[in-house]
Amino acid sequence: MDYHVITHEGVYLIHRDNMTTRKPAEKAAADRLKMMTSGKPLVPDGFCHYCGWSVPRLAHWCSSPCATEYANEKAALPAASSIGT
Repeated sequence: MDYHVITHEGVYLIHRDNMTTRKPAEKAAADRLKMMTSGKPLVPDGFCHYCGWSVPRLAHWCSSPCATEYANEKAALPAASSIGT
């Protein structure tokens, strides 16, 4: 996958990834839950914070659907935890 930045001067390639580097699904899910419940700001770690694919150095997500799913899942956490109380 190619990542580009679009400016008024043109389009520039900023990162190229063959989408073969990924955290194991269990690790990505555990990391995601830990980030959502920690209350700390997200820090780029080279992997999508939702699915675990590798991303450019300062990116949080590999795609906008992953960012949306992360936000939806995080918003659902307080509601799910209050049901059990």
